[in-house]
Amino acid sequence: MKLDITSFTGEVPWLDSHLLEDTQTEAAIDCRLTNGSLRAYYQPADEQVLNTTPQSIYLYRNEGQRYWFDWTTDVDVIRSPVADDPNNRVYYTGTVKGPRYTDNGLALSGGSNYPVNDHQLGMPEPDVAPVVTLSGTPLEDAQAVDAETRFYTYTWVDENGREGPPSLPSAEIVVKPGETVNLTLASGPGAVDMNITHFRVYTSTQVGVYQLCTQINSLQGNSGTVATDTPVGVTSVVYQTPWDQRGGILKTIGWIAPPNDLQGMVVLPGGVAAGFSGKELMFSEPYHLYAWPAAYRLAVEYDIQSLAVAANSVIITTSGYPYVAFGTEPSAMTLERLDTAHACISKRSMVDMGDMALYASPDGLVRISGGRADLMTRNIINPEDWRERFQPDTIHGCFHDGRYFGFYGDSVDGGGFIFSPDSG
Repeated sequence: MKLDITSFTGEVPWLDSHLLEDTQTEAAIDCRLTNGSLRAYYQPADEQVLNTTPQSIYLYRNEGQRYWFDWTTDVDVIRSPVADDPNNRVYYTGTVKGPRYTDNGLALSGGSNYPVNDHQLGMPEPDVAPVVTLSGTPLEDAQAVDAETRFYTYTWVDENGREGPPSLPSAEIVVKPGETVNLTLASGPGAVDMNITHFRVYTSTQVGVYQLCTQINSLQGNSGTVATDTPVGVTSVVYQTPWDQRGGILKTIGWIAPPNDLQGMVVLPGGVAAGFSGKELMFSEPYHLYAWPAAYRLAVEYDIQSLAVAANSVIITTSGYPYVAFGTEPSAMTLERLDTAHACISKRSMVDMGDMALYASPDGLVRISGGRADLMTRNIINPEDWRERFQPDTIHGCFHDGRYFGFYGDSVDGGGFIFSPDSG
């Protein structure tokens, strides 16, 4: 068969040999057809010797150096959405310890099996409400109208300034001018895999919000230390903040940690991360990837398999219909089910191709773009041959050079294929 390489379309196993057109072939093996000539692909070469047999790898760059992270589980990694993050932080889901994060200080120090160290993603809620008491004597001219009804709460703060959700509020207390409020708090957050160093105290106001107590006496030494942040381990403090010197409003109400089985983390424009657990699609606070409010969750009808991002939308594949969630704020995302039931049968087959996503279904490769789902390989390979030849439930997909690279099976019974979405 004479081939015009400049218009060669590649392998079309859907057709019998005698039905192929002049620009088609029965097999195209290990050849590059990108510039009008036949070129072989290079044989595999070692890039890095890893310490384990990994399921997932990630190339981490820091100050001009390259480090390969590897895990023995199916891990999804995203970079920090903060521009020019000095800590070069990355976040990931799918480890045996749940959602984690690491940075150039944690990951690269103390060994060569990268990442060497990491921390759990998510700040705990204090499990003990503050106990409040009054001391001192009200001023002689204090009137009932001068009394203020208050509630108190507090939050944990880690070494990086990340602030967690507040504790349950204290009992109600009525404070008159001249009286002093004493608070008893928990000694620490318990056994958590992070470096929580301080706590912050908040008091309620007449308008129904909590404001930061900027002057808290930690009762250390003879006179105590008055500050906004109090070291963990101090359990008795005195409120000394004048009402006109209270700080900002408490923002972390509902900022709970992600579930331990969060998977598939991706990041949207605007610094919002998305992930899933079972049938729930979840979103983080913008640029605060440790906080995953329950109010930002959406439920679908089927178990979610994988996620990809296109513009301001999240493409969701499931064991049934695919979905698209779109919006600019995690609190106002809209969920839409697509009208074609193309199930995803391999989480790792899902690939973000820029303006579209491709994944493996039982019938072939599916494209989701512009709110539509299409079976891209419909005219290339029939579903029976697809399932028999490419073991689609094992496919691990990658994006390279504008093409979809799919690897399937194992070292004994497996292989790979390349698909061009432009030419089909």
